[in-house]
Amino acid sequence: MTHQKCNSLAEVRQQIDQIDRALIELVAARQAYVDQAVAFKSSRAEAPAPQRVEQVIAQVRQHAEAFSADADLVEKLYRQMIQHFIERELEHLPD
Repeated sequence: MTHQKCNSLAEVRQQIDQIDRALIELVAARQAYVDQAVAFKSSRAEAPAPQRVEQVIAQVRQHAEAFSADADLVEKLYRQMIQHFIERELEHLPD
């Protein structure tokens, strides 16, 4: 992804707004896949999947570093998002 040079605060804000829309679209897509994953799990015990969580965290940290993003921030965001999705799964899984 290239970053264009902005000539005003309004342009910066417009670019940020576009990125926010794209991020929300991607979060919604991720949520849809998490919702599908529930069909493949038979109990609440399967929802947390700590090994998978750590695999995802390692991958996103690598991606963050490759794009010169703050890997600590990305990890925090992902841990919070993953925890939310786990809680969402738990609502639909039997004990």
